[in-house]
Parts: sequence; structure tokens; C-alpha cells
Amino acid sequence: LLTRLTEPLPVGPHPVPTQGAQPSEQAINLWRLVVITTHLGGGSPVTFFGDEVGMYGGEGAYSRAPMWWDDLSDPITKPVAYRNDFFALIEWLHRLRDKYPALSQGAFRSVLHDAPRKLFAFARSLPGDEVIVAINYGDAKQEVRIDAGRPGQLVALMSPQLAPPPPNSGRRRPFPAPKDPKHLLVGGNRQFVTKDGGIVFWIEPMSVRIVLVNDQEPRRP
Repeated sequence: LLTRLTEPLPVGPHPVPTQGAQPSEQAINLWRLVVITTHLGGGSPVTFFGDEVGMYGGEGAYSRAPMWWDDLSDPITKPVAYRNDFFALIEWLHRLRDKYPALSQGAFRSVLHDAPRKLFAFARSLPGDEVIVAINYGDAKQEVRIDAGRPGQLVALMSPQLAPPPPNSGRRRPFPAPKDPKHLLVGGNRQFVTKDGGIVFWIEPMSVRIVLVNDQEPRRP
């Protein structure tokens, strides 16, 4: 996936096999959003071996390279391109699916599709329990309003930190580094649904926010 987001499929006869180009920053950002959508959307998620640590490769034998590892004594077994943050994201998505049954068993519905602003949101729903996934695939931080829950209901929001904020983001405190490089930092807050049945929040560029709506009790993010 990372290779295809960096280089399109060749047209015509296959070229001479090459190792392939190193993934671009745009490809890395898109990879994260694709993985989030496939894990939290409909159906069963599938991860091709190596995607979870950032493997990439070109044509022929270069697309069938041995798996990258980081827990062996020989340093040559861990390439410099190894991505602990990719591993942390996929591991978190698996835990999320286990914790919230709506993400694996719930009905799918579209919540928001704003192509000009590059915003998309969908929900996975079970009776009395809903998880909404809002995605900003644009290049700017944006304010989003979506319908969620009932007026006055308390809902929880989760904010996975997919990448450090840019230097000019206006963040007052430095971006905290996780103690474990394989641990994804996830922030959260709770808010009440407005009288018109919606909630308003901001989403960082190329990022996602997750809204937890439960009829029994407010979920902790």
C-alpha cells in the first residue's frame, strides 16, 4: 500500500525491477487515513505483512522482501525505515475494535461528505451505541459540525496523535514523546450535544477524531 501511494502502477511492460522510491510524506499521511478507514469501516480489515512497520518495495522480487524485525540482536535486521508509529497505530485500531463492538458488528452509515473541504465522517451503530469517525484529509485544520446523539447528551471524543503538529501550529507546550515508541498517544474530551442535535470540534490536517455515543452512560475517551 505504501509503495502504491508513492508510485502508481506501471503501464505496459514491467520495467526492470528496482527497490522502489522511499515513501513520500504525502504517501505516509494517506497510508494512515486509509488504514484507519479500513479498520473502522465496514468489513474485516486486512493488513498485508510488512505494512504495519512501513515496508515498501518496487517490482518483482523487491515486492516480496523478507519481513522487517526490530527485536533481534543484530542491528542489520532493523532497517532505518522501520516505522514504530505505524505499528502503534494498527495495534491501537485492533484494541479499539475489540473494545467497541459497534466497530466490528455495527451498521454503517454516512454522516458527512464535504468534498470541497475534504471532510468525511461515517458511523458504525448498534442499538444504543454508536461510534462516529470523522476524517480531515485536507491540508488545513478545520472546524467540523456533525449530528450526534440527542440534545443535552454527553458524548466522548478521542483524538489520536498521528503525527507531531507543524512548528507553526501555535502549540504552547512541546509535543510530548511517548515513553514507548510503539504506544500511540491518544487525547480526549467530552462535550454535550447542542440543542439542535449536533457537536462541534476541530480536526488537524490529515487526521481523525472519533466520537463515542452511548445511551447508557457517557464513555470515557
